[in-house]
Amino acid sequence: MDFLTNLWLPIIVSAAATWIAGAAFWMALPHHKKDMTELPDQKETIEKIRALGLPPGNYVFPGGGCSKEAMKDPEVQRCWKEGPLGFISLWKTPPKMGPSMIGTFCVNLAVSITIGYLAWVTIGNTHGASLGGVAGIESRPGPTFAGIFQITGTAGILAYAFSHIPNGLWFGASRRAILMNIIDGVAYGLITGAIFAWLW
Repeated sequence: MDFLTNLWLPIIVSAAATWIAGAAFWMALPHHKKDMTELPDQKETIEKIRALGLPPGNYVFPGGGCSKEAMKDPEVQRCWKEGPLGFISLWKTPPKMGPSMIGTFCVNLAVSITIGYLAWVTIGNTHGASLGGVAGIESRPGPTFAGIFQITGTAGILAYAFSHIPNGLWFGASRRAILMNIIDGVAYGLITGAIFAWLW
């Protein structure tokens, strides 16, 4: 656990910085405005959903998922061939941003801790320790800004830019929305790498 003792500052600062950047990207910048499309006849559609009295949750249609039993249902087969297919997420009302914001920061913190661990065992520390403490590898000069940035930035991009793609592909996110999230993820990764290199 030496990496936590030595890298606690870049871990916390990078988690906070990516959290702030995420809030800015989603609230202040325009590139996510077209990620989702407004419902046609929105008022009427909302009233129909409200009349169903559904509790908050995630709903899929047709129901039954992909079980063999469900797939034998003629109506399910028709939906698979002709549509519609999809899912609906209903939120609790009124929505509360606090829990989601705290949860997002915790995820960013977990990513930064993991990146810190990876960098510590890969690069070593600033006092010329051998890489990962592996026997037979001679001590080397402390790592450079560029070397730290290369490792931690790459790990940050892997964590932030690609982790959401399978979910987007399976659940019908638009190509544009996936691309915008990848761009955000690259930015978060570069921010993380720069902070680790700066505060190493």
